[in-house]
Amino acid sequence: MKSIKVIIICSLVAGVIHAQTATEKKLPWDYPVKPGTEEWKQLNTIREAIDVCQIPEDVLYALSTEDLTQICLQYPNLYDIVIANTTYDRALDRLFETFNGIRELFKRKDASKELLKQYHSKMQDLAYLEGNDSDLRKGYFIASISSLELLLSCHHSLDDSKEIHMEILQQLMVGHEQKIKYADYFKGIGFHTNFFTRAHLIVKIEEQNLERIPQKKSNSVFILGKIDETTERVINELSYQLIKEK
Repeated sequence: MKSIKVIIICSLVAGVIHAQTATEKKLPWDYPVKPGTEEWKQLNTIREAIDVCQIPEDVLYALSTEDLTQICLQYPNLYDIVIANTTYDRALDRLFETFNGIRELFKRKDASKELLKQYHSKMQDLAYLEGNDSDLRKGYFIASISSLELLLSCHHSLDDSKEIHMEILQQLMVGHEQKIKYADYFKGIGFHTNFFTRAHLIVKIEEQNLERIPQKKSNSVFILGKIDETTERVINELSYQLIKEK
């Protein structure tokens, strides 16, 4: 099934899929309880599922930014920011409120660079979607890209420099062009997260760009990334213009 809808299914078993697709590098810490396990099924509330995934402080502060980034990207509740029944901003706020790993990651000045490395790596592997793997695993792969794009909005980043915003914008523009080649897979949300982050970055780089982006009271690109053709064209034009001026 060539559809982003498989994200919903995949998020239910994210822990299992993570264990199968994580980098070969052995990480110094892993989540003690994961979706799909008997221990996870015994959790009675969302709060319990959140609490069991917190990283112990003695481990958290000793982790390198590279290791912490990969651990955060394997967080069992990460895909809530993509599929939650709320705005992306609120979903990101909740992620930062409830997960100590992501809060610590965004205190690191090199967090954005590590997230960009992960994003670039995944976008280089898009041919995977045309392989014979299951829809479930492909759904996880798509969800992981969308989650990375939302994190790259620098929503809570301490590094608020124009330089890093430009670097992220350039990578996201390349990512958008690559997604177009696999449009059967990146439907709806698969494109929304890219436009959402680019819109925020465009305004952060040059605040006056806000006046050029068509706005709507509901389903704005700044809320859920949903846009009409006119807004899509303007965001693409502004992206190319800023990259060209770099």
